[in-house]
Amino acid sequence: MCGISGIISRGNGLQVNALAEMNNIAKHRGPDDEGYVCINSKTKDYISAGGVDTPDASWQTKTGYQPSIMVHHINQEYNVGLAHRRLSILDLSPLGHLPMSDETSQYWITYNGEVYNYLEIRKELIALGCSFKTESDTEVVLQAYINWGKACVEKFEGMFAIAIFDIKAGILFLARDVFGIKPLYYWVSPVGDFCFASEIKQFTNYPGWKATMNKPRAFDYLYYSLTDHTEETLFEHVFQLMPANRVEFDFNNLPHWQQGTPIVTENYFRFKPSPQAKDFEAGKQQFLVKFQESVKLHMRSDVTIGSALSGGIDSSAIVCEINKILKEEGKSELQKTFSAISDIPKYSEQKWMQEVTDFTNVSAHFVSPKKEDVIKLTPKILWHMDEPYQSQSAFLGYHVFELAARNGVKVLLNGQGADEYLSGYEEFRNLRWYKFFKEFKWFSLLKEFRFYFGLNLKTYFSYLIKFLTYGFPDAWFDFFSKQSSHFKSYNKIMPPKAYFEKFVHPFKGYNSKRKSHSSLTQHQLYCSPLPRFLHWEDRNSMAHSVEARVPFLNKPMISFAMGQPLEYLDGLNAPKKLMVEALKNLLPPAIYNRKDKKGFITAEEQWVKNDPDGAFENAFKNSIEKLGDLVNREEAINYYLKLKSGKINFDYLYWRLILLGMWVDIYKVDIRK
Repeated sequence: MCGISGIISRGNGLQVNALAEMNNIAKHRGPDDEGYVCINSKTKDYISAGGVDTPDASWQTKTGYQPSIMVHHINQEYNVGLAHRRLSILDLSPLGHLPMSDETSQYWITYNGEVYNYLEIRKELIALGCSFKTESDTEVVLQAYINWGKACVEKFEGMFAIAIFDIKAGILFLARDVFGIKPLYYWVSPVGDFCFASEIKQFTNYPGWKATMNKPRAFDYLYYSLTDHTEETLFEHVFQLMPANRVEFDFNNLPHWQQGTPIVTENYFRFKPSPQAKDFEAGKQQFLVKFQESVKLHMRSDVTIGSALSGGIDSSAIVCEINKILKEEGKSELQKTFSAISDIPKYSEQKWMQEVTDFTNVSAHFVSPKKEDVIKLTPKILWHMDEPYQSQSAFLGYHVFELAARNGVKVLLNGQGADEYLSGYEEFRNLRWYKFFKEFKWFSLLKEFRFYFGLNLKTYFSYLIKFLTYGFPDAWFDFFSKQSSHFKSYNKIMPPKAYFEKFVHPFKGYNSKRKSHSSLTQHQLYCSPLPRFLHWEDRNSMAHSVEARVPFLNKPMISFAMGQPLEYLDGLNAPKKLMVEALKNLLPPAIYNRKDKKGFITAEEQWVKNDPDGAFENAFKNSIEKLGDLVNREEAINYYLKLKSGKINFDYLYWRLILLGMWVDIYKVDIRK
């Protein structure tokens, strides 16, 4: 797990100092080592370099890619630069230094992430005649590219952002993992230099950088709580390489890059649903085996691993499976869990966490984040996030990873990703009801309505209207979106014309995605909500130099779930039915029988309504001032006071407005354009 950065110069010479600055800004992602390689794509010359954080052992160990000069002593005769900040997880020796090259020094790699099935791929490569000098997955990734070209990523099970330069062929290869767990951003400078990095902030000191708000994406964020749902970011001209995408640049025929225009990339993976299990019992067994295999893969590490435990079934299952594996290996005393709890019983999940920790006898660690720290810490968290986030869940996550770091744990396995394909959200239940409606199973539909809603005829009617709108054309969907009370109330605070001339709903084509659970799964994996959750998890973990791993984001598990009937995944009062039943014997009985779900939550509503020192209100008013004409100040203040007094239903727009204003201030964002 690391931070990477790179520059392709358009003929003005490589900005070596700017490359070093980009790398140093990402020091929190990799404090263990620092490295560079600068390349002249015309003469094929190169030079490897180090910095002040490069350990002596990396300078002294003869690898062929060890540093030979301090980075600031390099002149500008080069036009390609790759840089790396290392968090040592696999092969902790100096042999794991990056950027790494093959033994011929033709191929150079800077790489962020982990390929968990690297040992299996290594065996394949050895059978092809490859030899290895390290025990790292980085060398496996490099040799895989050398032998299989861009198709190598199709073999990888893991999380990664990869940059490889082939000096002889003059080709730069960039790729991102299937789920987008690891970030990869790019930006073109005013003079045409192509820059890429793990975090957007790495561009901020580059010559020609100017932070400008991407207003349509700001609108999506404020109105729909959306980020990371498109290749655009909230910074105009900054893009992300999308999940499961790759690209190769041929230096003999470089594209003419322009600011504001995304590069043309190739999608290399699409999910194909697996065959349906012969029955539910067989499906349970198949899912259990795939879950166990994934957890074991994700445990591959040369450092101590732990788990983030929220008290929900997903994180609990991971803790219990790790415990089972470690007990078989006689190492269960090594296991640690990390959790955020509330001192207000209504919001505390501690009793559920205790069920798991008592069941497994792990070493449990808890932190209780306080209200008074929210406004104080938010600017720091926001700096790490790059872009505004949506709730105080990120605030809790920040403390959980901080707690892990304080206890010497560098890797946490977490439960993120299960809800999006195993029926953790209400949309799966809605889809099941839609199928009842479409197939004229109205008695079954009414039976479930009565179970969930009693005799509330208004709710019955609203759901029936909802089902009638499935399949509406996008234009109709946009029209009805604009008629919603949610949209109209927000219009008073944030007039849409301040953001763009023509409204287009961010979920374009969403209705067609609601017609099958496989398409709904892909929407939730790649549009909302998973991308923003992964963003928070990556930045929170990396803020404390901790690696976050997500075993539920496993290609075989997801393909299998997508191939099963919806009734296997979701039932009456039985969300995540397949998973819960498959893991029944692994879990404490109380967790198995649990029906509610909270996760890492805060007493946010109470914090806002009981704010005697005015910290939240002052932060809100300060942010509104920063947003200028994007917000109707009078309407915004009126909304906040009603929210605080309980005159309107509590929602999280207040927090998004606070964060957007803070973000404008922290990154000096121009909102006038």
